[in-house]
Amino acid sequence: MTSIIKSVLSTALLASAVLYISCANKSAGVTDETDSGVKVSVVDGAGNPVKGVKVSMFAFKDTTRHPIDTFTTDSAGIVTIMPDTSKADSIFAFWCSNGSSAGFADSIVWKKKVLTEVVDTLHMVHAITIHVKVQTGDDPQTVTAQILGTYLFSNTTASSTIQFDSIVNGTYTVLLQSTLTGRYAPTYKTIRITPQTPDTLPDTLVLTFIGIPLVTGINATWTLASPHTVVSWDSSTYFNHRDFVVYRMQQGSPTSFERIGTTYDTTFTDTTTLGAG
Repeated sequence: MTSIIKSVLSTALLASAVLYISCANKSAGVTDETDSGVKVSVVDGAGNPVKGVKVSMFAFKDTTRHPIDTFTTDSAGIVTIMPDTSKADSIFAFWCSNGSSAGFADSIVWKKKVLTEVVDTLHMVHAITIHVKVQTGDDPQTVTAQILGTYLFSNTTASSTIQFDSIVNGTYTVLLQSTLTGRYAPTYKTIRITPQTPDTLPDTLVLTFIGIPLVTGINATWTLASPHTVVSWDSSTYFNHRDFVVYRMQQGSPTSFERIGTTYDTTFTDTTTLGAG
């Protein structure tokens, strides 16, 4: 006799690469064409302007990895961008790259008739590895990860890790998504990268699970003195958990199950006499 248990359920920035951000109202009487926009200044670690840097402007929390537009800094290390003044106030993210160096500026607010000035410092890019966790039995390779407002993207390996090869110091929002429909919700996690951050982050990113969990730790005990079998399993901490349903598989019928009871607890006593099933 074999007892099988099924669980039933009712069915996240500012990057440290940004040294300075300011918004300053121009004097009255200046036209919209000159007093509204975003001025991005790109400098190196010593504060010197860097020309020829690619500046990609993304929508705030962009998930497409396609910038609104791209620009190149002039000889003074500056790009001046004029957003569409017919639209409402907007929030942007900027990814600046120059070969082996990059910078990230997030949550940059542009308002009409306000000049928003951003000074972004380039840092050497490096790779980081992050562990990802899904439910027992699920394939971690169904998970993809991206850093919002940038080009950065990663597939999850069979060893449950993701890797971003060209990241710089800063605070980022990582979006984790799984192709297992109905089992995981899109999961947003905040990570912070500093000069002291190890190549492999110590924290694991756990996807938000919304499906029916796999019951683990199943154990059955019985004695010759008792005709009953006590089945136990690990507790469940999932949201809106209602109860456990216990099924019995009859000996010799591996595809035929009989529902024998429900319990909210993590134990169930099968009163069937041994040898009868």
